Amino acid sequence: MEQIAQLIQSYLHLRSSVLRKLPQKALCKSDALIATRVTKAKLIIRAKKPETWTINEIRLLAQYYKLSIEWWPQFIRIGHMIASLPYAQKIDLLRRANIDLKKIKLRENDANMWKTHDLQNLLIALNTRTTVESATRSTPDRPAITDQTRAHRAC
Repeated sequence: MEQIAQLIQSYLHLRSSVLRKLPQKALCKSDALIATRVTKAKLIIRAKKPETWTINEIRLLAQYYKLSIEWWPQFIRIGHMIASLPYAQKIDLLRRANIDLKKIKLRENDANMWKTHDLQNLLIALNTRTTVESATRSTPDRPAITDQTRAHRAC
């Protein structure tokens, strides 16, 4: 699950970098049109609503700006990586990220279907789980937090 979190974080960072590089005034210029292969009208919409940029458009712009995307082949497999998690782990993650199994099936077949807010929710869910897991692990100076410990503290 850590790998999934790292890949999502890499994509969100890349997306942020690409959108910062894309000057607002140049959105209708031919270089952005050529790089993304979208129409002028779509570029205008994307300028007003940055969440409408697709995964592939971000990738094309990253290549245009010569940004590093060597992790991309793994990133487009995130849907498959989530789908292949153990059932209980997968259901827990999807519930916390507010994503249903149908969405994962669709995104498993086409990574371009991912929405930024879904990726952000997944990252939050993954990071929350990691934080909770690390808080319950024992270290030499701190014993593990167990259900028994929690029950004792509640008294």
